Amino acid sequence: MKKLFLTFCILILAGSAFAKKADITLSGSKHYKPQNQKILIKAWSQSLKAGGPKKRYYPETSNPTLDGSTLYVGTHGSRFYAVNARNGQVIWKYDNDEPISSTARLSAGRVYFTDLGGRVIALNQSDGTLVWKQDLSREMLGQPWVMGERLYVLKGEQTVVALSTASGGIVWEKFIRTYLRDMTMRGHSAIQGDGG
Repeated sequence: MKKLFLTFCILILAGSAFAKKADITLSGSKHYKPQNQKILIKAWSQSLKAGGPKKRYYPETSNPTLDGSTLYVGTHGSRFYAVNARNGQVIWKYDNDEPISSTARLSAGRVYFTDLGGRVIALNQSDGTLVWKQDLSREMLGQPWVMGERLYVLKGEQTVVALSTASGGIVWEKFIRTYLRDMTMRGHSAIQGDGG
């Protein structure tokens, strides 16, 4: 037992001598220089019209979409906004009939989004004027996807719809049987594509 204790003490002394020689600093005693600290500073804030009391249980689901120095975002207060990302000033706003649920998709000078009333809306990106509106009569929460001259949306839980970006007319609809106990397409996921 004495030999074990003596060996242990020698290892401790040798370790402390090595630590002094190598100038090791324990993490608990390390001091950080002020320039290593990162601090977030609020650049601006802008209040946008949120949903009314009847919609408080349902959170805002539309994420902002950034294009250059402009943010595009819709709210449950039935308004869609273009906001200057540098100073927070509202560039334009579009008053919709229903709460806006999806994140916008930007393509070729247009802004595309859906609302809780089942409509797909296309606006001019420059001034927010209405280009077209297509009523699909089903809830759409996911971000639309654009490829070429087609806009694709998930209608309800089981249908993918292709629309013309020029007119909003329905090009095709595809019903996808998704009733599986452990899976559903319902939600805020965006449609994605790869090539054709």
